[in-house]
Amino acid sequence: MNHTTRAIAVEAARLLTSQAEADLACACRKAAKRLKVSNRRLWPDHKQLEQALREQQALFAAPRQHDALWQLRQSALELMDLLEPFRPMLTGPVLSGLADRHSPIELHLFSDCCEDIALHLYDLGLRPQPAQRNFRYPDGSQQSRPQWQLETGQQRAELSCFPLSERQGRAPLEPLSREPMQRLNRAAAERRFEA
Repeated sequence: MNHTTRAIAVEAARLLTSQAEADLACACRKAAKRLKVSNRRLWPDHKQLEQALREQQALFAAPRQHDALWQLRQSALELMDLLEPFRPMLTGPVLSGLADRHSPIELHLFSDCCEDIALHLYDLGLRPQPAQRNFRYPDGSQQSRPQWQLETGQQRAELSCFPLSERQGRAPLEPLSREPMQRLNRAAAERRFEA
């Protein structure tokens, strides 16, 4: 990794750990802008950003980050239990291990009638905030998906609805790496956390 790429990765990791930014791709763009590097070929890739973030967390937040990650993972499993009718899959920083106490729990839910998810959330006594999120796919297409944002205590969750046909099929792409998002069902996530 050259000096410029490393500097962007370190600044992006600093933005993420200081809570000035919550998204890896946004942190990278903001870091590149701050360092006045417009040539995208010099920007770090997803793996380089993750490595810089792991190093930053190990240096400045190891015990606190470990405890927060454990709590987020337990909360994610509980939330997945509540949302079991929609075959939830965990993705994002809680799954990858890069989450800290400010990171949202990201779940992909599957239903051909997304309104059923909102009704289920209300039946559980939760008050979701509706939103939309754009996802890119390997074939180059981009789809806007319904999303609900929840706050329960000090934790946030982002629940995105996908058609049932996409559960076993194509996963959307990570914004930076352009590789399919890693996502796991509840049983697989629990096994990963115990390993």
